Amino acid sequence: MRSNSLTAWQRHWFAGLVLSFAFMLAPPMAAGAADPTAALWFDRPARTFQQSLPLGNGRIGAMVFAGE
Repeated sequence: MRSNSLTAWQRHWFAGLVLSFAFMLAPPMAAGAADPTAALWFDRPARTFQQSLPLGNGRIGAMVFAGE
């Protein structure tokens, strides 16, 4: 007769699936309140890609530099 209990592998797989969905549905956590007086100042534009300033929100972004 066959038992209806799950194997250890199936329990781990199911727990991983549940945790994955929980993390996907959880609201993003804020890093903290932004300081409205904060500013970045540069004395010259970036000339290479490695000196450029990354801008974005983690999903889409841009590397800003002057180039030549």
